[in-house]
Amino acid sequence: MKSSLSSAYAIRNVTLRVGLGRVIPRPYDDRCRAMSSTSTSHQDQSPLLQKLDSNGILTLTLNRPNQRNALNRDLLHKLNTTLKDAAKSVESTSPVRVIILQSHGYVFSSGHDLKELSEFSNLEDRTAVEQLFDLCSDTMQLFQTIPQPTICAVEGFATGAGCQLVASCDLVVASSLASFQTPGVTLGLFCHTPAVPLVRSIGKKLAMDMLLTGRTISASEALNHGLVSRMAKNAQKEAAKIAMTIATERSSVVLRMGKEIFHQQAAESDLNDAYKVASPAMAKNMDLYDAKHGIECFLGKRNPQFQDKYRCRLLAKRKISTTEFDCT
Repeated sequence: MKSSLSSAYAIRNVTLRVGLGRVIPRPYDDRCRAMSSTSTSHQDQSPLLQKLDSNGILTLTLNRPNQRNALNRDLLHKLNTTLKDAAKSVESTSPVRVIILQSHGYVFSSGHDLKELSEFSNLEDRTAVEQLFDLCSDTMQLFQTIPQPTICAVEGFATGAGCQLVASCDLVVASSLASFQTPGVTLGLFCHTPAVPLVRSIGKKLAMDMLLTGRTISASEALNHGLVSRMAKNAQKEAAKIAMTIATERSSVVLRMGKEIFHQQAAESDLNDAYKVASPAMAKNMDLYDAKHGIECFLGKRNPQFQDKYRCRLLAKRKISTTEFDCT
């Protein structure tokens, strides 16, 4: 009996390979499957699911669970188009205020679709491969350059370009099941493009460790080094809570301005140059209706009701309250 139990235990703990060079224990895989059992039953076959609620929260779900949410050309194109449409929506009557990126299945994303990549690389003309990487790079940059805050909810593995996708978002919420890897070197392919946002998130030393060895880092290590913003038992639920706060309790105009200026000053290597970007922005921010309204409410011990208005114009030269500002 004891030997049969031992044999059963050994079979139960047989390892399973997921992604590029990633080997995980079976119980870990089972926990991931249990976590995503409801999501993987979704009948929609689109590689990217979209849901916009009444608060302006746009939830994007990678929906290729059987392919470990690999980023093929079709999925990247849909992501690219959707993000650009979301950016344009700020001028509409139903603007997108915040974006959540999540996935179906027990792998967040295994990175590029290697089957597709192999087919492109076998062509004599390198145009297809170059266009694919250009599309990927443009899509990753959109997560930073669009006006809306982007929140990534990671449940499971994020490898290669999947890790790049995580590092490109403004905020990252990860569960304890999440892990991150840039394993291209195990296939003779250095992760050049994933390195771009990765090094800007975790610094040179850890980034080079991951890139040169292909080793996996846990969610807690990613949190300690800045790739992850916070950890939660359920990353998707926590991301939804953050998105709700941003969408309903914060001024979207102020946040759009804040995100743009943040990335501008962060790109400056010189401290003085960074302040030259930030200081005028603070003064400009003070001209916004929501800033004046927020300060007045704080002094009056009231909760602000932000209007998402832009510049303010005094209706008279006399001293007036913020309720008499006309903002357009």
